[in-house]
Amino acid sequence: MSREVFEPGPGKLDNAGSIRVNLRAVLTAIATNPGGSAADVARATGLSGSTAFRLVAELSRRGLVLEGARIRGKRGQPGVSLSMNPEGAYSAGCQMGFGNCHLLVRSLGGRVLAEKEFSIERCSYKHVSCAVAKAYESVLAEIGDDQVKPIGLGIAVPADFDRLCQVVMGVHDAPWSEVAFRKQLERLLDVPISTYSTGSAGAWAELANTPPPRPADYLYLFVDRFIQSGLLLDGRLWVPPFGGHGSLGRTIISEAKAKLYDLVGGQAWMEEASNGGISQAEVTERWARKAARALAIAIQGVSDTLDLPLIVLDGTLPPDLMDTLAEHLAVELPPICWASAPQVRRGSAGIHSPAKGAALRPLYTEFFADEHG
Repeated sequence: MSREVFEPGPGKLDNAGSIRVNLRAVLTAIATNPGGSAADVARATGLSGSTAFRLVAELSRRGLVLEGARIRGKRGQPGVSLSMNPEGAYSAGCQMGFGNCHLLVRSLGGRVLAEKEFSIERCSYKHVSCAVAKAYESVLAEIGDDQVKPIGLGIAVPADFDRLCQVVMGVHDAPWSEVAFRKQLERLLDVPISTYSTGSAGAWAELANTPPPRPADYLYLFVDRFIQSGLLLDGRLWVPPFGGHGSLGRTIISEAKAKLYDLVGGQAWMEEASNGGISQAEVTERWARKAARALAIAIQGVSDTLDLPLIVLDGTLPPDLMDTLAEHLAVELPPICWASAPQVRRGSAGIHSPAKGAALRPLYTEFFADEHG
């Protein structure tokens, strides 16, 4: 049950909750300032020296923190340099597609241990959960290390997955249920499962892949078979309530008499190609012009309402298609934006950004910040 905005919450955290919060704060301080001592951690977090030392010892015991050489040249007893153990924990991420899927296992420090492409033939929750479980077990067997036990498996699921799958794979009688899918997968794998929208997972990967100073607000667009979107506000993912995903693709573009899903993505490009053209370059130009116009119309309301400064565009389509779309979008936005038009930037996390983001989120919420928005 969720409480009302102005209803008071718990008066204080219990002891276990307080320890979890402090452990996350200490690990964050060490990860962002490697080489410091426990005393430096205490100053950065505002914890007492004894509490900081005790929490550092606990993180070391769990294998999340490494102790290095003594730090000399400072007043008092020399401290030990501390750093986050990049191999201290592992997680897995899976990117669901409309036929093609991608799964990977990564370490806390970002090293990808193994990855696997696999396919699905229909989008019933039973079929998809079995396909994901098989790929997950195959990847762990490939790694072959009993010490590598992911703390969780994050799944990036496209918004409106069921409806869009029917466009690609045809009408099916087996139902899709994300809740049932998650529960079935947990039974098959005995690992915590989290689901995120493809756009949100990609937006999170993009944020992690961007060097400081990172942008705090942007609309992330992932152009796959169909367009997906994610929104970052004040450095946090915006997540719809009640387990929904939300999607810019649902926007109806009145002048085209179609949804954005129908106008932006690989499916729309294939339909444009079926209309014929002198060359692939001509087809791409024609597709990009229509797609950019539709995107600009959909983006304008969101951008002007939230004063978004940035649009990040990534996806699985070939680079020439993505570059042409970005160029056209940068031209289409300024004339229709009431406020300053947002900058359009190509993404840096790549075609598997949703898988990367889905793998990163369980690590982030477990060890750095317990937040879901």
